[in-house]
Amino acid sequence: MPFEILRAAGLSKQKIGYLQNLAEHKAAGHLEDNLLAHLPDEELIARLVQVKGIGRWTAEMILMFALHRPDVMPVDDLSIYNAMKRLYQFTESHKQAKAKMLELSLPWKPHRTLACRYLWQSLDNAPVSSPES
Repeated sequence: MPFEILRAAGLSKQKIGYLQNLAEHKAAGHLEDNLLAHLPDEELIARLVQVKGIGRWTAEMILMFALHRPDVMPVDDLSIYNAMKRLYQFTESHKQAKAKMLELSLPWKPHRTLACRYLWQSLDNAPVSSPES
């Protein structure tokens, strides 16, 4: 697609570059389902992050929500950090807590994707006031 059309759609030059790089990877055959579907999660993440604009967090979200991989633990996700920090009452910064988060998630294997859905949902739960109040 021409650059001008993508810009007119509101995409930044950087995002257009990311889309072009993604298209190049696809055209080169690096993103074919039959090549990727059988790969273990870490190998698949390593392949995906070769595309400009796709970092580890994005790759993990692809595994969780597009590929429905059951055991992904996105320790870089700020919401997962906040939910675990509240649940386990730790005080470490996000960067310092990543190893602890990974360790705490081990009992959830092989269903860490589902556990993360519950963690995300826990952040959306606000106390409901009763009709009497």
